[in-house]
This record gives sequence, structure tokens and C-alpha cells, in this order.
Amino acid sequence: MQRRSNMKKTKKNDAQRKNAGFTLIEMLLVITIIGILAAVVVTQFSGVTRDTSIAATRQAIANISTAIDAYEINMGKLPSSLSDLVSNPGGANWRGPYIRGGVEAMKDGWGQPIQYSKTSETAYDLKSPGPDGQMGNDDDITGFTSAPGK
Repeated sequence: MQRRSNMKKTKKNDAQRKNAGFTLIEMLLVITIIGILAAVVVTQFSGVTRDTSIAATRQAIANISTAIDAYEINMGKLPSSLSDLVSNPGGANWRGPYIRGGVEAMKDGWGQPIQYSKTSETAYDLKSPGPDGQMGNDDDITGFTSAPGK
């Protein structure tokens, strides 16, 4: 009698074990679905991050342009470099710093410095290499601006 009850318990335990957990296929299916969802979320997030960095770069270029315009009004000429906006290059009319945040405020959305070049005595160009960090290709962000009153 003892033996029969042990056999019943063993059969019952085997049946419970089979129904108690997930099969390997079920686990692989769940892991695959989670992986697909994670890939979709990461792809969407990276697009948002890129757009945010582009917007931040355009805003930085606009802020630098405003600072250059204020410098030109006070000093009567364009700065020789962007550092002239945060430290006096040697002029009695300098009223800076012209941009808050110093050198950090003159970086693009990817942490690269905004590039400044005078194209004439009254005009300048502001550029960012864009997401790839390389100048001279399609993802560059530029902001050409003339000095005020010119």
C-alpha cells in the first residue's frame, strides 16, 4: 500500500513539474519579443536625441550670433575669434562677456566647438560639423550672419 501511494505522489509530482514552468521555446519567444521592442525603442530614442542635438546646435549658433552682434556694436568690428566674446581682447569699449556659459556655451549639441570665421570685415560664418563630427558633408549645420547695420 505504501508503494502505491508513493507511485501516485511521484506521478502527481511529475505532472505538476511539467505544468509548473515555461518551456525553452516559450522563454526564447519572450526574449525575442523583448529584444524587438527594445530595438524599436532605441531606434526611436536615437532619432529624438539627434533632433534635440540639432535644435540645441541651432540655438547655440543663434546665441553666438547675438553675442557677436553686441560685440560689434561695442567694439566697432567683428571679433577675431569667439574667445573675444568671453575675455577682453584689449579694447576700452569691451562690455563683455557677451555670452553666458563661456566656452561651453559655444559648443554644438554633440560637444564640438562651433567654428567661427570672418568672411569679410563685416560678415562672418558660424558652423557645426553636425552629428558625425566631420566638416564638409551634408549633415553640417551652418548659420551665416552679417554683422548688424551692414
